[in-house]
Amino acid sequence: MKSVDSWISKALDEQAKTNPSIDVIRSVPGVGPVMTATLVAELPELGTISRTKIAKLVGVAPMIKQSGKSEERPKRGVGLAVVAAAFAGFSIWQRSLPPKRTM
Repeated sequence: MKSVDSWISKALDEQAKTNPSIDVIRSVPGVGPVMTATLVAELPELGTISRTKIAKLVGVAPMIKQSGKSEERPKRGVGLAVVAAAFAGFSIWQRSLPPKRTM
């Protein structure tokens, strides 16, 4: 498993020369090479569109389904991979926080 992570890290190092968003994504606590690769591959729009548009693209933004004529575009289908990677990264980040003190 470590060899796969190191292979992904090397590939990301090469891509980081032309894609500055890779270094920004890597700087987030809890984000490793797999999550970085997933975000770069599935969401090349990161850094170019707003966070609300990214949330809609991924499929995690609250959307109101209205009856009648719908102008909804077909989904691209990136949601599950991105949500799974984000959840894993969030879980790792949360475990790295110092314990809360109670009074």
